[in-house]
Amino acid sequence: MGQTSRTLQTGLSLIELMVALLLSCFLILGVTQVYVDDKQHYLFQQNQIGNEESSRFAALFLQDILARAGYRAKPQAQSMALAFPARGGLNGCPAFDNGEVIKLTADRQGICIRYQRGMESKESDCTGAAIDFSETPINVLTRLSFTKGAAGKGGEISCSSVLESGGVPVTASVLGGVLDMHISAAPGRTMRTQAVLLSLLFASDGGTRGGEGKPVIDKWNELTSSKLTIADSDRRIFRISQNIVTLRNLTP
Repeated sequence: MGQTSRTLQTGLSLIELMVALLLSCFLILGVTQVYVDDKQHYLFQQNQIGNEESSRFAALFLQDILARAGYRAKPQAQSMALAFPARGGLNGCPAFDNGEVIKLTADRQGICIRYQRGMESKESDCTGAAIDFSETPINVLTRLSFTKGAAGKGGEISCSSVLESGGVPVTASVLGGVLDMHISAAPGRTMRTQAVLLSLLFASDGGTRGGEGKPVIDKWNELTSSKLTIADSDRRIFRISQNIVTLRNLTP
């Protein structure tokens, strides 16, 4: 009776090994894609959060400064014309008529306000510098201005303050990352509504794959009648912030 030899197979065949490698490649590609998508989503969210934080800070700061326009330390003793007499241009601000306390700068990239220091023991100007106390009302002239950045980069909002009685202007940078700023015309003294509309356009520091800036820029141009343009390859995250600041000290 003849003998039949049988050879038992051990390990993997070449075909099985190639199939396993192919499946492993698909798995690695899938995991890598999930990681890349998560990272892009994280960067997008971080840039959005940065823009939101900047817009909130800008709204609070600008509202606090502009709301001082026309403040009188002793309103019962001084009329607007007496508290704020006519004066010539100073510290980048235009000339003011009697009783006039708010005006746009000549380049319309800034706004100037006049107010009096309060009767509190301690008070600071927009830069954080202390204003010395005085029993006699002290007039303060403050200018908020925007400087554009170079080559489409974010610019900055700065603040400058000086005493109308004399002194050295104090200037400080307040906020960066602002691509553009638009200020509505300062209200006239006879207008019933005393308010200013501030529009700010923020841009993130970096770009992401999900950044689609052109629709936001088109909306900005529509709202402000601007002619701002960006490159098609620009993937920064943009945010428009608009705030209406009521000038309560000037409300009839």
